[in-house]
Amino acid sequence: MRTPVRLTALALLAALAAGCGKKTPDSGAPTPETPAAKTDKDRLQGVWAVEAFEFADPDRKPRDKDADCRLQFEGDRLVIRIDPWEEFSFTLDESKEPKALLLTQLDRTTGKPYRHVTKRTGQADEVGPELKEEWIYKLDGDKLVVALVRNGRGQRPTALKTQMEPFEVMVIRLTRSAEAPAVIPPPRPRATTK
Repeated sequence: MRTPVRLTALALLAALAAGCGKKTPDSGAPTPETPAAKTDKDRLQGVWAVEAFEFADPDRKPRDKDADCRLQFEGDRLVIRIDPWEEFSFTLDESKEPKALLLTQLDRTTGKPYRHVTKRTGQADEVGPELKEEWIYKLDGDKLVVALVRNGRGQRPTALKTQMEPFEVMVIRLTRSAEAPAVIPPPRPRATTK
């Protein structure tokens, strides 16, 4: 009687073992072995070094200090590492063509969105809206290209190329840097005058 039980158990084990190497149809859901695809926000994290600035005006040249410019993406913040550093919060709109990088400038003294004082009253200063910019970008591996409107907040470039009219668009070409992210200085208090 033991033989049929052993044969049945062996047959069952053999059937299970035969099925172990087979793959199940892919449901499309990430598994522990296949992590979810990274988003552009994930791929942007880290330090990007400027390779070139392109201006529509052929007489315009980058300043000497611009050669050391870095863009550092950390979480939902972008720090433009040039003297003086500028800090922004950012979101991406990957549904637009070309893709959009939406920036809100942060006040270096508070870390909150920056609002330009439009009128000093001595009591409660009147302030304008948050300072926002919309850049466009193309991310290809370790290469990043951005286009932005110079001195024209609220305008959005339409293509990743320079232009003068109706507003000046500049293009910045960057490459991922191996350098470690810099420590972002904390907001610095405003100097008080007496």
